[in-house]
Amino acid sequence: MKTIGLIGGMSWESTMHYYQRINKLVAARLGDLHSARLLLWSVEFAEIARLQHADDWDAAGRILADAARRLEHAGAEGLLICANTMHRVAPAVEAAVSVPVLHLADITAHALLADGHRSAALLGTRFTMAQPFYRERLERHGLSISVPTPEEQDALHQIIFDELVKGRVEAASRERFITIMRRMHSAGAQAVILGCTEFGMLLRAQDAPDIPRVDTTELHCQAAVDWMLAEDSGYEDPTSSTVSRGVPRRPARKLSLTPFWRACHHRRHTPVTAQKAGSDPVLLLPAMLVRMAALLRLERAPRSRIQCIDLAITLHQGALSFG
Repeated sequence: MKTIGLIGGMSWESTMHYYQRINKLVAARLGDLHSARLLLWSVEFAEIARLQHADDWDAAGRILADAARRLEHAGAEGLLICANTMHRVAPAVEAAVSVPVLHLADITAHALLADGHRSAALLGTRFTMAQPFYRERLERHGLSISVPTPEEQDALHQIIFDELVKGRVEAASRERFITIMRRMHSAGAQAVILGCTEFGMLLRAQDAPDIPRVDTTELHCQAAVDWMLAEDSGYEDPTSSTVSRGVPRRPARKLSLTPFWRACHHRRHTPVTAQKAGSDPVLLLPAMLVRMAALLRLERAPRSRIQCIDLAITLHQGALSFG
């Protein structure tokens, strides 16, 4: 089982559900006393909310990037950002670590397409609905995404920040939510995206069962468990030909890259270098590729650097076998 790191606390109400649901899914699949191997970093949500409303996403990104680094250093082999809105700073998180970040928008898009939906209504915080970061990520997969009217966006935003993140569930808010769902479904949306991790608290299974919906929190938890229990810890875009529902991944490999990259990444370890390789071309080539991978890391190209490291390991092992 791989170790997953959760960047949570946004809000702690939904993070609690992440923790419980991931553990229940692991227990259901493995049986007996099994539970999830995970790490949790819970941010101070008041600070995050203040930065969100101040439109200071750079500062919010630095907080989450710091959390991601701490989780990776503690042993996390993959990460979840446990909030739809905070995927606004996912690039900053991805750039801060060498382990994969399971992007919620990609997982959501794959689930919609797997169910045959080509259009969907996106409901969430005002940031998630009004800003392009989440919608455009979904649209890259060929989906047509619609959002509520500005007035409806204000109503949903208020329900989230004045009620749900504080643990309050109001019947009137549930009715308002269902009304918005029905209007958008009637307007042509084939499905509704519950694009806030607290919406699962508000909408029950018996509410508007005729309207297809995808619960992003549930999808994220399922994807995390599939990834944790897969033989390989690699992560690819949902357009990959080898995927299960909402869980992109490569075919299994016997070699895990995470320990090697961590060894190269931390100063206390010393990977093979060109100086150590000397003039031996068999050892020099892997050293050059490791250097290339370090450069690619600065360019924020995670998959490219993994491919370079993978090749470097393979060549170096070949060199040792012939040595």
